[in-house]
Amino acid sequence: MRNEVTEKIAEKLEKFNLPAYEMIPDVGLYLEQTVQYINDCFSHVPGMEITGSMISNYVKQGVVSKSIKKRYYREHIVRLIFLVVAKSVLSLDNIRLMFQMHEEVYEDHVAYEYLRREIANVGAYVFGLKDEMEEIGVTQSAAKTVLRKTIISFVHKIYVDMYLEIERERRG
Repeated sequence: MRNEVTEKIAEKLEKFNLPAYEMIPDVGLYLEQTVQYINDCFSHVPGMEITGSMISNYVKQGVVSKSIKKRYYREHIVRLIFLVVAKSVLSLDNIRLMFQMHEEVYEDHVAYEYLRREIANVGAYVFGLKDEMEEIGVTQSAAKTVLRKTIISFVHKIYVDMYLEIERERRG
């Protein structure tokens, strides 16, 4: 059921769209440029941001590969976008395991495109823009199931955060 608040949330969701894999820069961005690029991707989603310190920590923990001559490329950025989504609902150990599961089955670009399309799919359903979720992709795997459930949790978190943000604004 849509009401004034869900209408406002739906408007915000329509502005949130992760870039297609081939549109992600592969020219080598410095750390601050990488942070800015990723944060711009999530600018319409409250509380979804990354910092240079977080990236450095993910590299130290082995979740993201080291930069190449202090530059981050498409594969780094894709992994970091996954992290921004997953860190809102999973522990770092579970994220690490999820990455291992994906590496066994899918290349990063395939998993990323699934992530991107599934966020839009689940978001449209949760935010009341369509009546049911579609089945995205043709293969079935434990890695895909875990990613889908993570995305569903992520989208529900976004919805609650946006709802409360609008309610807070309404109350002054």
